[in-house]
Amino acid sequence: MKILTFYNFNNICSVSLKNNEKISSEINFVNKNSNFSILFIINKILFKNSLTIKDIDIISFSNGPGSFTAIRTSIVLAKGLSIGSNSQLMNFSMLEIYAYKAKKITCYKNFLIILKANKKNLYFGKYILLKNNLVLKKKEIFLSNKSAYKKIKMLKKKWIIVKNFNSILFNKIKKKKILNINNISALDIIFLTLKKIKLKKKINNNIIFPNYLNNTMIKKNK
Repeated sequence: MKILTFYNFNNICSVSLKNNEKISSEINFVNKNSNFSILFIINKILFKNSLTIKDIDIISFSNGPGSFTAIRTSIVLAKGLSIGSNSQLMNFSMLEIYAYKAKKITCYKNFLIILKANKKNLYFGKYILLKNNLVLKKKEIFLSNKSAYKKIKMLKKKWIIVKNFNSILFNKIKKKKILNINNISALDIIFLTLKKIKLKKKINNNIIFPNYLNNTMIKKNK
């Protein structure tokens, strides 16, 4: 099976390819023209493996949350790459990818993922490991920093907090286990894709919806 994954957020252009048993990765850090960079890296990694996009069985990526431009670009790119080929699409929430990476490097089963949205707000989600499968508890939500801080203070010790930013507010939290993961990459998406395939999860078959996490949810969750 040949799987192509890409990650095009936060000025990181990352591509990974599983060519049967071989896994290879490429990554670039860019300030602009990230669309050109991600296409260049995809072509480069395919060329190195003597493949074309028509040889790829599955294309996986993140559909957000994140910047509007990055989400739309990722979806359009994935759909464009799948046109004229037999590639099927799989997409993952950014929070789920962070939760899966946290699971790989810890022995915990309950993960609270908080990712920076902007200076005042966060993306917030709880993932629980059940029967070797990460399951989202309730819904991923968009919260103000203060609202998220209040929720975290009420959590029991069983939760490990996974975050991708530094904040004086959240550094005040004591007696909580905190794991900082600065960035994820296409390689993390490769392993998550393989996990989903093993669990016989459905492939989206080109039905992809952007995961924005609506800003209007701030008031509902205060």
